[in-house]
Amino acid sequence: MSQCPRIILVALTVLALWTSVPAGAGQIVLSDYQRTVSVVFWPQLYRNGGETLYCRQPFSNTLGLTVEHVYPMRWVELALDCDHSQACRADHAAYGYMESDLHNLYVTRLGTADARGDLAFGFVPGDRRDFGADCNFKVSIPMGLCPAAAWRLRGDRACLALHGVCLWFAAA
Repeated sequence: MSQCPRIILVALTVLALWTSVPAGAGQIVLSDYQRTVSVVFWPQLYRNGGETLYCRQPFSNTLGLTVEHVYPMRWVELALDCDHSQACRADHAAYGYMESDLHNLYVTRLGTADARGDLAFGFVPGDRRDFGADCNFKVSIPMGLCPAAAWRLRGDRACLALHGVCLWFAAA
């Protein structure tokens, strides 16, 4: 858990205290993860396909793909002091909103999502490519890291973290 930025943990803890989440101007606020994925994520955001997060591989259907939380939900569960997601859903009304936040959901290949788990992003040295020559994604379990797949993603992840902090503190 030491990989998590402290400010994010503070923001998530504050978020856990809210029982309702106001909708921002023009934003869709969803609290049911399964519904978010089945009704909004695939049919609206990616109805015409797109690119996977880590490997930037184009896709036109969902075969072999999954939806991944860039900020691992296990970190949220730990910050909220939950043993598992079901406990968080039962004990913290705000958990559903965090789990369903479209800013935190990306398309990934099944293999990369499984390999990453809840590891932090960081620099993993070496030229090994575990998922093919066109995919610069590798995992270092001893280091507890998986790489920042592309430079453009570093900014996206920073914006994601800032989005969470600003969204929930602005509601206070």
